[in-house]
Amino acid sequence: MKQAQEMQKKLEEAQKKCIDKEYQGVSGGGQVVVTIVVVKIGSYKVKKVHIALECMRNEEKDVVEDLVTAAFNDAIKKAEEEMASVSSDLAGMMGLPPGFKLPF
Repeated sequence: MKQAQEMQKKLEEAQKKCIDKEYQGVSGGGQVVVTIVVVKIGSYKVKKVHIALECMRNEEKDVVEDLVTAAFNDAIKKAEEEMASVSSDLAGMMGLPPGFKLPF
């Protein structure tokens, strides 16, 4: 029972480290940068969108929209990859089998 409580505490600590962390997604060779913040596990908020002035002048509206979408998806991918890595490391420390999914 004590081991289960210790595992729960470690899981909560790992989740807290992910909350409020910022991730940047980039597209168009850096012309568009989207910064997101982890609100809770699996939930994100856009903090900032940067679109280079040259991009606004030279590209059509649909191209800029695609670049923003790609940058946003890139930021989410980075956040999810880091959370998966933290989850995997934590599972390994707990002696759980490889591929065991923790709830984040």
